[in-house]
Amino acid sequence: MLRLLIKEEAEKQKLNRNQLQLRSGVTLPLLTRYWNNHTTEIRLDALEKIAKALRVEPGALIIREEELMQDMKRYQALMRTDAEEEAA
Repeated sequence: MLRLLIKEEAEKQKLNRNQLQLRSGVTLPLLTRYWNNHTTEIRLDALEKIAKALRVEPGALIIREEELMQDMKRYQALMRTDAEEEAA
């Protein structure tokens, strides 16, 4: 299953949903659905506007859920390693 990374990318850039909506020109209801991953369809024109507003390629805003889970596991492993090194 695919997942949108719009919220994560916007937060990385210290943008809230309203700021991104104004920058991208998409409607707030549409952006909210994408922001919360409450959609089964993605309008390419809207994704392109959002990506342009975030200054990223549209493909950077989509990930397979399996990849996201693998990234989270790697991050957790790194955090455990860091904590163990600090404790030593």
